[in-house]
Amino acid sequence: MIKKEKIIDFSEWTVAFDFDGTLVKTTEIGVNRIKTVCSEIGLPSNKMPDNQILRSLWGMPYHDLIQVISDELLWNQSELKSFWEEDTIYELHKNPKPKRNIFINSGLRYLHEVGIDLMIISSREKKSIIEVATDAKLNLDFFKFIQGNGCHDFIKPDPRVFDPIKKSLNDSGRDIGKLIYVGDTVKADFEAAKKANLKFAAIASSFISTPADFMADGLDKKLIFTNPADFCIDIDLVIKSYS
Repeated sequence: MIKKEKIIDFSEWTVAFDFDGTLVKTTEIGVNRIKTVCSEIGLPSNKMPDNQILRSLWGMPYHDLIQVISDELLWNQSELKSFWEEDTIYELHKNPKPKRNIFINSGLRYLHEVGIDLMIISSREKKSIIEVATDAKLNLDFFKFIQGNGCHDFIKPDPRVFDPIKKSLNDSGRDIGKLIYVGDTVKADFEAAKKANLKFAAIASSFISTPADFMADGLDKKLIFTNPADFCIDIDLVIKSYS
């Protein structure tokens, strides 16, 4: 007797996306920004953040990230002040506009049309999320809930960062066990999801966290994508992998 495959009721599921590096291509822009500003203010080589440091810290709010880099590399107050002055100039006049990941609007439309609720949770301030999404022409109309830095007292990888989303799901009678969080970093995203006991899928879109990094931390290869649009199209396979 052939066992019938269970049909997925997509309307019971929720997908929460990280923003930077997951929905929009901001990681390389951010890395280049930090390295360029450090070079412009003439920091010595031993005080320049390398890729290893950036890989270990990426995913924090930008201001916090720079403060930690400053502390780790022993910048003095004058160097930190010079960084922020030059960074302001860079942001206003040199920072390139971000681009959305290819076909992501089509992917999001597909998830929306099959009945999945969509959310965003980010370390970026909500106002900035909207501004960057507008510049990148990312369609935010598909999202029911957008949580940015400042919407709560915690940041990733603290699992309490998911509390507002969990409350929103509880208030609407939705099953937290059918929430999938999608992010692009091992430390900030995958570790936070594990601590919060959430289902997770990865977008390994940059050198910050590669497919090998996610697999080394225990994530199934089937749950790792390089483009979020592919995750959207394969959502049935992702759900089945957790069944």
